[in-house]
Amino acid sequence: MREWNAKNLDKVRDRHRTYKRKNPEKFRDSQLRTNFGISSRKYDEMLAEQGEKCAACRTPQPQLKRRLAVDHCHSSGQVRGLLCSNCNTALGLTRDDPLILEGLISYLKITRTDQQEKRHEK
Repeated sequence: MREWNAKNLDKVRDRHRTYKRKNPEKFRDSQLRTNFGISSRKYDEMLAEQGEKCAACRTPQPQLKRRLAVDHCHSSGQVRGLLCSNCNTALGLTRDDPLILEGLISYLKITRTDQQEKRHEK
């Protein structure tokens, strides 16, 4: 089977795409279980517990182009919550390091312009 798959990558990919298109919920559930050890039901429960918002910036799911990402600790694999792609990317870029995040917050505070101050007062 592996040999056939290796020789027929286009057919394998087409079959995969077709399955994904015909079975989106099964595919989603499989991906969540494989990547994070949670079911789509658990994802939906987490989403409801978070008020259908990003756990960090609180942007509502309906305002986002994509589903909230499953945030997890890369060391332990433990799922922490659901984040929008911007927050998930930001967390990843800082290597989940609170010191880097605190440094960025300090930097923003000391470099904030008057225009930014006015925007945050609203």
